Amino acid sequence: MRLRLHVGQLIPGLRYRIVRMPPCFPLRREPTSPNNKRWFVVGVALISFSSVLMALLTPDEQRGVNTLAVSTVIAALLFLAWLARILCYRCAMHNGRFYQQLVEYEQQLWWHQHRQVIGLQDIVLLGPSGTEPQHWSRLLLREHRSPQPVTESTGRALRLPQIVTKDSGTREIQLASLLVLLWRKQRPDALALSPRLFYWLGSPGAWQAFTQQASVTFPELLLPEHPENWLGEASLATVIEKINHATVDQTILIAGCASQPATSKDLPAGEAAVLWLVGREGVVQLNRGEICDSSTLANACQRALEQSEISEPPDACLLFTLPENELPSLNGWNLTHHVQDANWGITGNMAALILMSLAALNTQQQGKPSAWIARDLTAGYTTGIIKTYG
Repeated sequence: MRLRLHVGQLIPGLRYRIVRMPPCFPLRREPTSPNNKRWFVVGVALISFSSVLMALLTPDEQRGVNTLAVSTVIAALLFLAWLARILCYRCAMHNGRFYQQLVEYEQQLWWHQHRQVIGLQDIVLLGPSGTEPQHWSRLLLREHRSPQPVTESTGRALRLPQIVTKDSGTREIQLASLLVLLWRKQRPDALALSPRLFYWLGSPGAWQAFTQQASVTFPELLLPEHPENWLGEASLATVIEKINHATVDQTILIAGCASQPATSKDLPAGEAAVLWLVGREGVVQLNRGEICDSSTLANACQRALEQSEISEPPDACLLFTLPENELPSLNGWNLTHHVQDANWGITGNMAALILMSLAALNTQQQGKPSAWIARDLTAGYTTGIIKTYG
């Protein structure tokens, strides 16, 4: 039997969480089967009591008939009550099995959606540690020297040497233009089809600079005046859903850039720019990832292994420093070798895109799964694993 009814229709509020979080349903209480022995004892006791009572209250000539009539009525009523009890028990058992089928269906549907992936076709990453794929290869192999912060009027910052201005707003505009130029360098061929949707993380001024440069460098791009705002895991889930219902040649462009003002904090300010072109297929595959809080991060990491259908944690896990009180105990997860604070500084909302880009580049270069753990733009953490195809 093919079930079309969702548990979310029976339990209001659960359907909304099917994509974002694992479905969690209340346990159904097992029905108690009727105790036939007890029913028999009660029936015998009632018939015996009614017989004695009729014998005491009726004349001798009517005693036999009245006693038989009352006993028959009581026996019939008890039999009907017993049948009703059996019917209720059978209905409860049937409802329980149907409920369990619906729960299993919802769980299978959630895992089917949760295991959907997209392909990263182009990955462009700019930061204080580099701009070219070979720069990131040395960084991921830990064969590079961390960039040195520069001192500005308001503090220290890690900066791209290609941009000389110190104003963070102007730097973002130049970062956006440089991002397009480096994309063209990595993709010398024209795009076969303009992306169907554009996501942007950054200021409107930086987006305007991005579109102006792209109109010259990629004339085939049909860029909107106002792109979709990139909202972290929520946007990633939407992109994966759209790509999995799109044709093979349709793509979505995700980009962003930010330059943090210099700061006097222990960790210097940083800056970065990221661009992804995603489609049904690509050089590596990216899944939805997991969203969680600090108390459930360990469970989310374990579930990420199930989501990616791998048994052992990846050798590389890209992350920025986690607070000691939120650092989970993860058996087999390496949370120290690829901490990126010294390479990027304070990156603000760009952190997750940076880490996912590095994980994707590492998977592309090493041919092995790579994980990431990052703070989400809304709340809590996101974590996931990027794999090669096959």
